[in-house]
Amino acid sequence: MALDEREKERGVLRVLIALGTLTLLAAFLVVPYGWVKAFNTRQNTMIRHELGAGAQAHLVATANREFSEWFIKPGLMSASYRNLRGMENKVATFWLTVWLEIERWWMVMIWLPLMIPVAIGAAVDGWTQRRISQWRFEFISRARHHYARKSVHYFVFFGFVMPFLPIPLPPLFIPMLWVAAIGAMRTWIASLQKRY
Repeated sequence: MALDEREKERGVLRVLIALGTLTLLAAFLVVPYGWVKAFNTRQNTMIRHELGAGAQAHLVATANREFSEWFIKPGLMSASYRNLRGMENKVATFWLTVWLEIERWWMVMIWLPLMIPVAIGAAVDGWTQRRISQWRFEFISRARHHYARKSVHYFVFFGFVMPFLPIPLPPLFIPMLWVAAIGAMRTWIASLQKRY
């Protein structure tokens, strides 16, 4: 029974990965440069309004530094323009999208030091709740365990796919996603079955 459930989850995960890959491929082939530039401008405006001009300047400087270290200095960017003549607009769209993803990963890194202690606290709280439930001989809901585990998996998947979405994301969306994932993780740990 458990093996069948795991096979179903693996099948769903494969479909989600395939859909995510197709979405990325379609975005790189279809999305014009002007859209990505507008997404970038809008996202930087949201960062400036929600986190402040200092945080926005730091993110841009960090993304520029990382982009330069990974793609400009090794010559990947100039080689792509040289080898794909006639497709300069698509190549520019691709590199701007890559820069935007680097900026988004650094947005995640801004929140990471704040969310790690919250995640540890939620895990300890969930484990304590589980132990209390065991000592009281309370029924542990398999449905709650199942849906919390699935929620954690989906939040992790969405967390990895989110930076590649060609839409402007508000900076406070990241901690909201973290808090929802941490809440699902706490429920998952609190409802672990007795055999664990």
